[in-house]
Amino acid sequence: KNRLRWAKEHRQWTPQQWCAIQWSDEARFEVSSIMVWGSVSSKGVGKLHFIDGNVDTNKYLEILEESHLPVMEECLTSGQDVVFQQDGAACHTSKKVSSSPDLSPIETL
Repeated sequence: KNRLRWAKEHRQWTPQQWCAIQWSDEARFEVSSIMVWGSVSSKGVGKLHFIDGNVDTNKYLEILEESHLPVMEECLTSGQDVVFQQDGAACHTSKKVSSSPDLSPIETL
């Protein structure tokens, strides 16, 4: 429902705007119950992060700092616009994540 609403709100975007999005998600594999977090954009697949156990806010910040922040910094220093898209999992939307200075692109300017 939320994804459909978001897509409808952004259907007028240009191809250039859509290319700026870096989609992210995680999945659990039941082989040994390991979770994998990753991202993908028009430039390709980002670094995969393998996770044992559950993901709380602190773990999610660690994942972003290790696996995604370097990708975002590279895009920003090359002048590319970046839109970071994530789902509504509780660890993604906590106040700590949304206000982390390390993960705020404006802090690099």
